[in-house]
Amino acid sequence: VLHRGQLRSFGRPDELAAGLWEGIEATIDLGGPASPEVAAVVATLPGVSATTIDNAGLRLRVRDREVVPEVVATVVRRDIAVYGAHAHPPSLEDVYFEIESRILAVEGGTTDGFGPGARPPRADPSAAAPSDQLDPAARIGDRP
Repeated sequence: VLHRGQLRSFGRPDELAAGLWEGIEATIDLGGPASPEVAAVVATLPGVSATTIDNAGLRLRVRDREVVPEVVATVVRRDIAVYGAHAHPPSLEDVYFEIESRILAVEGGTTDGFGPGARPPRADPSAAAPSDQLDPAARIGDRP
């Protein structure tokens, strides 16, 4: 990851992600919100570090993708239908923007490439030719 021309992080996205977050996100589609009881049971499983009820079921933070089948088995044993289960390792973009946000939190600044309070340079309005001075033959569609 380059930040303002300086190399700030280097490595494969999965290696960098491991240094940024514990585990990965996973979702369990139950066709509707999970009950608080199911969420509480899932939260006690080894490898599950966070559980949130959402509109489709559960959103989890798990140690690794190997935890997801055990979560599904636990839910199914409670006679609840599971319509989908997905582990979501962080993407390259997730890693990049997390590193950038951590750098900016320490150093301050913005992500627009300009320092605090700086404004981008404005174009010189006199540099643009007025439309009546343009060569009509240069317009698209006017060529034979």
